[in-house]
Formats: sequence, C-alpha cells, structure tokens
Amino acid sequence: MHGKFLVIEGMDGCGKSTQVKQLVKLLTKKNIPFHLTEEPWTKGLRPIIKELISSGTKLDDAALDALLYTADRRLHIKKEIEPELAAGKLVICDRYYHSTFTYQQVQGIEFSWLREINRFSMKPDITIIFDVPPETAIERLVKDDKRKTFDKFEKLEFLKKLRAAYLALPALLKDEKIVVIDANRPPDKVFEDLKLVLVRELELKL
Repeated sequence: MHGKFLVIEGMDGCGKSTQVKQLVKLLTKKNIPFHLTEEPWTKGLRPIIKELISSGTKLDDAALDALLYTADRRLHIKKEIEPELAAGKLVICDRYYHSTFTYQQVQGIEFSWLREINRFSMKPDITIIFDVPPETAIERLVKDDKRKTFDKFEKLEFLKKLRAAYLALPALLKDEKIVVIDANRPPDKVFEDLKLVLVRELELKL
C-alpha cells in the first residue's frame, strides 16, 4: 500500500515543531508507520543553503535561494520521500515547496516562476499551515533560548507579508488540499484540530 504525504508549514514561531513532536508521539503510540523529514534536506544541499541565507552572508539573491531549495527538494523526493511512501509509510515533511512559494515570493520573485521550477515536485496529499500573527511569531522566537540570532526572514515587516502569502496559498493552489489551522492558541487546542483534520482527510485512526 502506498503511503500518504503530509506537509507541515508556517512561518518560524508558528509552533510547527511543537505540533510535529506531539504528532510523532501519537503515531508511535498508535503503531502507525511514519517517517519524519524536513527541508532543507539534512542529507542534501542544506549546508550550502544555510550558509547563503545566514545573517552574515554578503549574497542576497532570492532567485538563487529558490533554485537551491528546489534542487535540494528534487534530491529529497527521489532519495527519501518516494522510497518511504513506497514502503507504505505516512511521510511527514516539515516545510516543502510552499515555503519556497511564500518566502521567495515575498523577496520579490514571481509566484508563476516559483511554481514552474517546482512542477516536477510531487503534490502532498495534504498540507497543514499553522497560522499566527507575526507579532506572536516574533514573541515566541525571542523567548526561544536556543535562538541566538535572527536571520533576514525573521523581521516583523517581512513576516507580515509572509503571513499574507501563506494565507493566499489555498486560492493559488486550488488543485491541492491545504488546511489553515489557527495556531495562536494553547498547543493542546491546536493539536486537537490537527488530529481532526488528519482523521478526516487521511483517514488515520488517531
């Protein structure tokens, strides 16, 4: 049986990591086969991408960012996502091409071009976008003890535009199943909504 492909999206500070951890615990408890991965892919072009988007880089090229993320994604799909789906697992991907569509669009790249360079990427069975106000995202990032610095994508004005780009995706990608969840609430309430969506859309027995 072919597996299902679940993508988790949202700006930094939206609570993605917290929800993914809770989901992993529940899937393990329910003995549901799954595979957790993320983008940029840890076995792909991640080191190059991280270096180029770091706050200290002198190169600020949104088109290059988009092309690198897309090339990395192609490797990710072929080397990891497709094999895990073929094994019948639920593949959970923390970020996917929706991040490229939003982040690089806010940087000034046309959505049509971003979608074109990603046309060979498989579509998820469902994408969950965790939505929070930019002010909440910044507040959470500031409180994160592990976060020492902020990159160019974590400024308030950028995040305001980013949120709008994320919320526009369901209308732009009408051929995909995209669900937006209000993540500006206690984590347990958000997780209850996440479970309901996965039961309804993927027929998971949670």
